[in-house]
This record gives sequence, structure tokens and C-alpha cells, in this order.
Amino acid sequence: MGNTAPVARATYGDYVTKRVGRAEGRYETWVFKVCMLTGMLLLMVPWGHVVHGALPADAFARAAPAYGVGWVAAMAVRLVVGDPIVALVASRLVSRLSGDRSRSVAMALTNILVMATVMSLYGVVVGGVDDVLGAWVPTLPAIWAFAFCLNLFLVGPVATWVTLRAARPARAALARARAEA
Repeated sequence: MGNTAPVARATYGDYVTKRVGRAEGRYETWVFKVCMLTGMLLLMVPWGHVVHGALPADAFARAAPAYGVGWVAAMAVRLVVGDPIVALVASRLVSRLSGDRSRSVAMALTNILVMATVMSLYGVVVGGVDDVLGAWVPTLPAIWAFAFCLNLFLVGPVATWVTLRAARPARAALARARAEA
């Protein structure tokens, strides 16, 4: 599925544009989603505090208990809301784009517009803000911009690397071991 560069010699740019390949099959897709969701959540929660004007020194410690619940909520949003919308947009828009960069940017934008919007609303509601819309809507541009950059330039390439360099070989080794047994 688009695997045009040898993974062993891939550059950072190859991971950004997915020229190294994409997750294939349910196992790799699941590994990729888990990596993306975990990375985005770990970095977006503190950014949410910054955008709303309150990043106390102990923000990570205070947020730690909520990460588990937030991860489950984010995965539910991903599976129930994000995946169907992203699949629809990908089939109608992204598939028509030519070039790895265009497709990567379009997929990142689609994912961010869906996930960052819903999860930032979740964060505001869980944060106990009185004026939910007043706290949420004005911060969306900053949240989208940061999430897009994280997705495209950091978390996406790392998740792709983990999927292709760790999960794919591990699954292949497991298949070989089962075949030999």
C-alpha cells in the first residue's frame, strides 16, 4: 500500500509523508491508532491547560489520574465518531489527491478537525468550566494548529515508525514461529 521507500533507509521526511508505507491490516492499524491516540493525548492535555490560561507546575501530576479515562474517551470518540467521518472524507477527497505530501496533510487535517474538536470539548466539560462554549470555541484555532503540527510532524511519524519498525516485524516473527511449530 504505497510502500515505495525501504524502511531501513527511510528519513524523517519519509515518515512524515508516509512514503515508507502505512499500517496494513487490523493489527497494524490498531497499533498505529493506539500510538497516535496515546501520543496526542499525552501532549494535547498540557496544551489544553496552556490555551485555557492555566498550566500549573504540577499539571502532569494532577492530570495523570485522568489520562486513563481520557484515553478511553478518546478511543471511543475515535472508533464511533472519528473513524466513520475520516473514512468518508478519505474515500471522497483524499483518494483524489496526488502526492504523498498532499494525502498526508489532508488526512492529518481531517483527523484533527474531528478529534481535536470533540476532545477539546470533552476537556472543557470535564474541566468543570461554567461557560463551556465561551471557554471552548475561542480556543479551537489554537488547538487545531497545535494538534495539526503534533499529528503531522511528531506523533504521526513516531506512530508510523513504531508500526512499521516494531509491530510489523514482531508480527512477521510470530507468524514464522507459528509456522515452524
